[in-house]
Amino acid sequence: MKSPSVQLLLVLYLVSLAFVLGMGWPWPHDPDIWWHLKTGEWIAAHHAVPWTDPFGANTQGAQWIAYSWLAELMFHWIDQAQPMLGLHLLQGCIVAATVGILFFHAHARSGSFRSAMLLATLFLAPMTPWVARPQIFSFLFTALTMLILWWGRHRNARVLWFLPPLMVVWANIHVYFIVGIGLMALHFLEDWKRLPGQKFPHGVLLLLCLLAPLLNPYGVHLYEEVFLLAKHGSDGWAAGAIRELASPGFHDWPMKIFFLWVALGCAALMLSEKKPGMATLLLFIGLLYQALQHRRDIPYFVIVTMPIIADYLAHLPWQSWRDFFSQGQYAPWLRLSAPRALIHWLAALGVLAVILVPQHRMPNASDRFRAEHRRTEMAGAVEYLLRARPPGPLYHSLTWGGYFIYTLTPAYKIYLDGRTQLYSRRFWEAHDRVRLGRPDWEKKLDDSGARTVIWEKDDPLASLLRLSPRWTVAWSDEHAVIFLKRVP
Repeated sequence: MKSPSVQLLLVLYLVSLAFVLGMGWPWPHDPDIWWHLKTGEWIAAHHAVPWTDPFGANTQGAQWIAYSWLAELMFHWIDQAQPMLGLHLLQGCIVAATVGILFFHAHARSGSFRSAMLLATLFLAPMTPWVARPQIFSFLFTALTMLILWWGRHRNARVLWFLPPLMVVWANIHVYFIVGIGLMALHFLEDWKRLPGQKFPHGVLLLLCLLAPLLNPYGVHLYEEVFLLAKHGSDGWAAGAIRELASPGFHDWPMKIFFLWVALGCAALMLSEKKPGMATLLLFIGLLYQALQHRRDIPYFVIVTMPIIADYLAHLPWQSWRDFFSQGQYAPWLRLSAPRALIHWLAALGVLAVILVPQHRMPNASDRFRAEHRRTEMAGAVEYLLRARPPGPLYHSLTWGGYFIYTLTPAYKIYLDGRTQLYSRRFWEAHDRVRLGRPDWEKKLDDSGARTVIWEKDDPLASLLRLSPRWTVAWSDEHAVIFLKRVP
């Protein structure tokens, strides 16, 4: 039996580190996970996908395409089987798989173990939102699509036929399947120019990949939703309301890692002896434009460009660089016996678990995680609402809309939540006037029909409501306060 090399151990360390970091990410602080869980529960209960919004007071009866229905159903089943712990495990597995695919792809393209290892480690910097939301599947499928396209061009063309079934799964899990279609289109267009004989099979493949997303419960309406979401994300008011739709900030330190990626990619493409093709340039510039427009698109830029950067870094003209990053021969001391290698790996896993995962997030018992399910800032307010049943409609902030969907429906319809495409510009402008306490805030609040307001205790709006003779405090704790409208 061949003894494992230190390089193999480093790969195991890298994947283990990715798993531990992904598992330790605090998803309960992401407000959207709650309405994803509730949607999965609704689908499981009705054995169908929703076509209209069942949760909102202002959007009741409005068309709603639950484009992540399969991921939401999966989240619900996992959370029912192992509350909290199951979703933490899912996070860790997807992060580890994504990092492993990216490392393998970068290593295969560059032939440099060191370069692939450094880039994969840099990818673990905390700029990617590794939370249990359907988008993490898109991160994984984007990395897998890039690997399949490269492998099909350079190693075995038959693997390209895995793309249509991948697109079927992806389209039922997350709306960013459109990223995969874009990658395929650029790849096949470049091959048509270089290899005229490949036009027919690639044309058939691209057509199948375009038709594959239609195998979902919404049919062609899914493509319509892609267009509507793209239009919604390009509206300036949406960027002001939703942080992930805003442009990255230069003063936010995780974003500095992103700008490092941009600088590294530009340097690799400009200085490399290997000249980038038109498809590579379009891919880099197009994804960079999207990343500079919206924070949520930064991970796709990094995932797609990482193996490309590794490839072009391997073709820099400096011999000393190539000598340092070339794979080279294994020295005798780089070999370990199998028992020693296993001890090294287990020791590293123990260190990672102790250092990187806080003790209160270590999954040691499902009972503890059931308790953590309820331990949020608004848990007390929810308990009061369900016990006292003050009259609706409710009025609350965007932050807690998802949690209220999870805990209050069907007893109450919520005012707004993270599904921002369901709400109009006029709705958001009115909400902003109330939230910011602008001169006509009380009129806008009356126009909403609200009779119960749940708000953060130290927010300025809470102070204004305390001063208003038309509202009275019904309940409060250290996090939230509930106001009831006085009856004339």
